[in-house]
Amino acid sequence: VHKKLIISRTCIDMNRQVYLCVAVAGLGGLVFGYDLGVIIGALPQMVKEYPLNSVEEGAVVGMASVGQVAGAIIGGMVADKKGRLAAMKLEAVAFCIGTLIMVLFKSSVMPLYIGRFVIGIAFALSMVSNVAWISEISTPDRRGSAISVYELCVTAGVLLALIMSALLSWRTAFWITVPLAVLHLLGAMTVPESPVWLLSVGRRSAAEETIAAVGGTSSHLAQCTIASGSGEYDGLGTWTVSIKCILIIQCLGLLTGGINIRIYSERIYEEVGIPSSTITVLAIILGVTKVLSTVAAVAYLDRFGRKIFYMVGITLLAISNMLIVIGGSVPNCYNGEGCKEEHCDLASHNCPSLCGECPTYSAVFVVAGCTLGFAAYQISFGPVNFAVGSELFPGQIRGRLLGGQIVAQAIFQLATASVFPVLKSSAGLPSPMLFHSLCCAAGLVFFTFFFVETSGKDPNSILAELQKLWGCEPSSSPIANQTDGDDTLSPHSKHTQNTSIARLNSNL
Repeated sequence: VHKKLIISRTCIDMNRQVYLCVAVAGLGGLVFGYDLGVIIGALPQMVKEYPLNSVEEGAVVGMASVGQVAGAIIGGMVADKKGRLAAMKLEAVAFCIGTLIMVLFKSSVMPLYIGRFVIGIAFALSMVSNVAWISEISTPDRRGSAISVYELCVTAGVLLALIMSALLSWRTAFWITVPLAVLHLLGAMTVPESPVWLLSVGRRSAAEETIAAVGGTSSHLAQCTIASGSGEYDGLGTWTVSIKCILIIQCLGLLTGGINIRIYSERIYEEVGIPSSTITVLAIILGVTKVLSTVAAVAYLDRFGRKIFYMVGITLLAISNMLIVIGGSVPNCYNGEGCKEEHCDLASHNCPSLCGECPTYSAVFVVAGCTLGFAAYQISFGPVNFAVGSELFPGQIRGRLLGGQIVAQAIFQLATASVFPVLKSSAGLPSPMLFHSLCCAAGLVFFTFFFVETSGKDPNSILAELQKLWGCEPSSSPIANQTDGDDTLSPHSKHTQNTSIARLNSNL
């Protein structure tokens, strides 16, 4: 009984370490989401205070995207050369510096540009460092859920920012970023470094101690050894197929319509004449939908795997796009079709609710489509892209390729977000949504026939499966041998656990 109690307390200690790691990564996501959302509520106040013209207003928002590209390049290099925690600490510092520049310097609009640029760097650092670190420190059976917690906390941060922006002045709302970032910095100082990165730089003993601390096994250590890319390294050319795969996934994530529904949901609602007061309520519903969908991904991503979530999500996105196509095609009071002028004031878009000549069900289709689109994106491309991106590549280049993934996402998002309003205004709402539906069909073909399950696999195994599936020549890079062994760690790690048990025995 005494031994069982000691072992039980040791397991509790390990679980606490796991929860601490997830909490630190989640706090990084919370800071990211808060700074992502606070600008939405703060921007109208900024416009009144300075005031800003339309070009300056766009520059304040856009400077974060410019900084994000720079941060992805910097963050990838820092994460691979100095460690995941070094990039994480740099991210927390960047959030503090960018925020302080914006709120303390009031002489002109220039501090807003500089501050947003620095915050953009922090955005990219957050995605590179937190995602790489939590994916590498988590055991294979928890990896997907742990990464999804980061996405969930990003969503929670956005909601918190919208609430604070509504209650406080924009400077006070921005100030909240500083204590959150400081807490994240302190958390990064208390958790162990990624075992994959430690192995990639030859620090095997430290890697084994980390794995022992989180309750890992010999199979976890073997997977980390393979994922670290220890040994010979043939460069990026070896991973061409994996790089193409993640780029296609990033492209599909934007072409299938989920991002445009998230960005332009309010404009889509306006297109079918939904009043602004109702749009505010619907925005809250969309936010709750996003949180609940991410919770579902956290709970079941590791159980069912990445591939099934992609396929379910892209199918639901196709349905949501078609619902919006139907809603945008049927006549309604607000576009003047099917209305009698004696009943409806077309100039002011004012139509009596009891007007029998005016169909109003178009809004129902659009609201259903947007809500389903939010849910579909959040159970597929939202969290799963992070998980797959961290599983496709070895530790030696993972940080840089996650950075490249962020740059590609920013470029694709800029392109699709710029084309959507032009296509909508010139050809009508159904046209871009129908295009997105066709892209969903193409995406479903890709995930069915040209994508493999990545959950619980090392990068080399995934690469070999993709090469076979795509009909490519096998990589010449040697694949590290994974020892089978029993479910125990090396003698060094056993000593670490025995020391912990001895300490607990002494306390008892």
